[in-house]
Amino acid sequence: MASSSSSGPLEPVDDLPSSCSPACHHPLKFIIDIGLTASHAESKVSPCQLADGSPSAEVMEPEVTLPEDILWKIHALMPMQDAARAACLSHSFLHSWKCYPKLIFDMRALRKQTSDFINRVDHIMQNHSGVGVETFKLQTHNDFSVHPSYLDRWLQVAVTPGIKELVLGLPMENKMKYNFPGSLLSRERAHSIEYFHLSSCTFHSIGKVGCLISLKTVRLHNVGITEEELCLLLSNSFALEHLDLESCYDIRCLKISHLLLKLNRLDVESVSLWVRIHLSKPERLLQLSGHILRGKYQQRSTLRFLSPATAISV
Repeated sequence: MASSSSSGPLEPVDDLPSSCSPACHHPLKFIIDIGLTASHAESKVSPCQLADGSPSAEVMEPEVTLPEDILWKIHALMPMQDAARAACLSHSFLHSWKCYPKLIFDMRALRKQTSDFINRVDHIMQNHSGVGVETFKLQTHNDFSVHPSYLDRWLQVAVTPGIKELVLGLPMENKMKYNFPGSLLSRERAHSIEYFHLSSCTFHSIGKVGCLISLKTVRLHNVGITEEELCLLLSNSFALEHLDLESCYDIRCLKISHLLLKLNRLDVESVSLWVRIHLSKPERLLQLSGHILRGKYQQRSTLRFLSPATAISV
């Protein structure tokens, strides 16, 4: 069990805990049980219950006459909690749950212990087809610790063609030393990603990253990545508009290529950088914030320093 009192990460398991009753194995029962908002987490009544309050593992099928593609679109527009409730009531929605596009798991909002949170996320991801995912967010807190094979498995399901937002928020102080697999960002898998946020891991297999033609925002917080690796990542991200670096201590010098024509904001926190900026258009506006020790600019350009930014041109 991986909790704040545990001595090591949770080892991988093949099945859910034996303490779960058969009724709990319903794919949507897990989502209902964890309570996707604080108020629902405190509720004592499960939406998957009969009128008399007794639990039901059966899925009730109302009369549904809409075409399947319309039902799937309606289901995709629902918040995760409502989508889970709908799937408890309809076989059609239960089927579309396997392609639900917004997989958002926030450990702080769910108020769950680490082992319980991991089991539920793992169960949901194992029941997802991997088709249709647009958003995958995993936000944890300091108690979180898990075997890397869990993260690998979840990301393999989530990062598929069509995904637009990928957030992996691991705790600032953890002993997992997770290395984000660059192969997940191949052109075939990740060409549609627009927002990419990593926290508290390493990212060294940049050579396997493809050309991320849709990537607009990159946020790296407490990520182990070298200057060369970051430059390689940026060189494949021609649509990049916003780069946010926080506590990336292996980076001391950052080169901004003239090929990043759309880059208009650079945020740097908890680390001091020497920045070399090559701008192809003198009239370009670039917003800088954080601890920019000094910068070298290829051409005269308009630079806006956002408080508390400091910079020295050389």
